[in-house]
Amino acid sequence: MAKLFLYFISRDARYYRNFFWIWLSLILFVSSLPDLPNPDVTVSGREIRVDHLIHWFQYMTLAFLMVSWQFKKAPSFLRKIIFYTLVIGIAIAVGDEYHQLLIPGRSFSYMDMLSNTLGVITGVFLAGLLWGLATKGKLQKNGKTEL
Repeated sequence: MAKLFLYFISRDARYYRNFFWIWLSLILFVSSLPDLPNPDVTVSGREIRVDHLIHWFQYMTLAFLMVSWQFKKAPSFLRKIIFYTLVIGIAIAVGDEYHQLLIPGRSFSYMDMLSNTLGVITGVFLAGLLWGLATKGKLQKNGKTEL
């Protein structure tokens, strides 16, 4: 597991930038599909909407990639990067829900917007934690921090 983290944090900014734009494009593409079904799961007789978990995961990943991309460019500005990623990520999350008003068969949902926003917050927290640990030398390779 430590080798995976070391490999991950050793990538340069282009790696995160490219994945960020690919991931954002996929989110916008899927949210533009008309009449997308909402997967539901029944657990102990209670119906659970899986799409909220999907929304959370999409935006968690997006925020994580954005923090990682910007951090690799300017590691000394981690707090500013976290703040701006929260602002931009939440704006994208809210904008995506409003965008769905224009798509036939899709609708605006406050719960989806909340799931998106919680995903952004989680992704920023996880990325901030990872990069914060990396810069403090907690994740090391051969005695040296690899950024």
